[in-house]
Amino acid sequence: MLALGILALTLLAFYYLIVSPLEDAYAANADSLQERMRISARYESLVEQLPELRQADKVWRERSGGELLLAGTSDALAEANLQTMLKQVVEDAGAKLTSTEFLPVKPEDNFRRIGIRIVFSGDLKLLTGVLHGIETARPRLFAGDFDVHTGGGSTDDEEGDSQSLAVTLDVFGFRAG
Repeated sequence: MLALGILALTLLAFYYLIVSPLEDAYAANADSLQERMRISARYESLVEQLPELRQADKVWRERSGGELLLAGTSDALAEANLQTMLKQVVEDAGAKLTSTEFLPVKPEDNFRRIGIRIVFSGDLKLLTGVLHGIETARPRLFAGDFDVHTGGGSTDDEEGDSQSLAVTLDVFGFRAG
């Protein structure tokens, strides 16, 4: 009887110390394997959809007017692209850029905020033209600090006298970080 009791205790100890932990490990590995197979199937589905998604992205970009982010593989290139864009916007409105100053680049989530402070002068019509150009620009641009002072002079136009304005404006765009 004693030998059978010791044998039973040995078998129970063997089961709880070796067999049971192995069964738990196999069950956990089976669950992990099933989860990985679900993820793999999802990725395969996304890979099959990739050409369709790229085409939809291309159509959306053409319809919306272009890229949303500044082009450039570095902050310096993105700043140069932004400066060129702003020079064109100001000149299209009929003014000339008096000065530009690069603002510090700030990381924001997965993006980098690129900014330039521009200074130009003109009348209210020119100012609204520049702001409209910034608002409709692609990639998307955002106006920041804005300072307007009368320049002291006046210009004559068809509607009468209008004050010359000195404008300082911070403009920001984003690039992928």
